Amino acid sequence: YNGVRPENIIPTNGSDEALELIAKVFLNPGDEVIMPIPTFPVYASVSEMMDATVRSIPLERDFSLDVNKLLKAVTPQTKIIWIANPNNPTGNLLLTLEEIERIAKQVNCLIVIDECYFELTGVTANSFIKQYSNVIVVRSFSKIFAMAGARLGYMLCNPETATFLKRLQEANQPF
Repeated sequence: YNGVRPENIIPTNGSDEALELIAKVFLNPGDEVIMPIPTFPVYASVSEMMDATVRSIPLERDFSLDVNKLLKAVTPQTKIIWIANPNNPTGNLLLTLEEIERIAKQVNCLIVIDECYFELTGVTANSFIKQYSNVIVVRSFSKIFAMAGARLGYMLCNPETATFLKRLQEANQPF
């Protein structure tokens, strides 16, 4: 379905667990994260849980994201850029695949592409996990598959990144 190998997939208890695992593994107090505003509020809550500073980039009047503003906001303290693509709550794609690749090449931090609504657009960054170790794609079965009550989600990432995330997941959720 995703065109990736099993070692690139981490099943999770919904996408919220995926986002929390990413924050717990890669954020320390004093780190920064960047996210557009408005967007899915869990990005801020998991970042704040780890005592990271949330830097918000307001969307333009047409709800687009100015990639140049996003790139200018990145500092050496930036550890994660959170992007819902398509965005929740605005429903539009915030980044094209070309823009995601441009960001992946230029920054020295994680780019988490939340694709919980991927099936509505068919646009996915999953091919980038093979070339860029800093790209993680998060998905959920709760939307198009109508399985919200089952709390099923997954992450797509390179095997090295998956190793770190699985280590915490196994220690954090022994059952």
